Amino acid sequence: MEKRLLRIGGATVLVASAVLAIVEVVGHGDNATNPVNITAHAIAMPAALLLVVGLPALVAAMASRAALLSAIGFALFTFSVLVYQFATAMFDAFILPWLVAQHFEGVSAKGAFVGQMPTGFVAVILTAGFALIIGSILLGVAILRSGAFSRVAAILLIAGGAISLPVPPIGWLVSLGGLAIAGWQLAGFSYKRAVAANPTAAATSA
Repeated sequence: MEKRLLRIGGATVLVASAVLAIVEVVGHGDNATNPVNITAHAIAMPAALLLVVGLPALVAAMASRAALLSAIGFALFTFSVLVYQFATAMFDAFILPWLVAQHFEGVSAKGAFVGQMPTGFVAVILTAGFALIIGSILLGVAILRSGAFSRVAAILLIAGGAISLPVPPIGWLVSLGGLAIAGWQLAGFSYKRAVAANPTAAATSA
């Protein structure tokens, strides 16, 4: 039963990572009223929830050898995903276009904020950004320590976290690539390696 849940979790991470990567490429524009951008942000919301639901399966596969690192990395990465890919996406998909249509004083015709943004909003965005950087790096290190997934997945997660500081969109895409590889393996294509790194899961599923 646990083996099946881990595989479902891996498949969920794989699909969610792929969808979010496509959304990042297609919906990365500066016009908030563009229907393509609005649609992309709307799709990002359920994809973000899918990723959050699937990530515990990756953590479980690493739990026996990198429990603390994977747990902290998961918490930080999840917080960032919920802020950027759910809360902010909801704002960009539904609220910002409405503000533009209402000719809201603090928003330009393309949806850019005019003047100083709310302090609390800026604080949350900055915190989520650093959470993404640290969380992605910790997940990559946890993969290296546990040996649950390939080194390529680990390197991409670590590199994605580092690149997210100077170039956030590219770093996000690189991190998603690492998650997609780990999800691909956990979904069944290289499942034996993930189970071997987690004796508890192997014993339960036997």
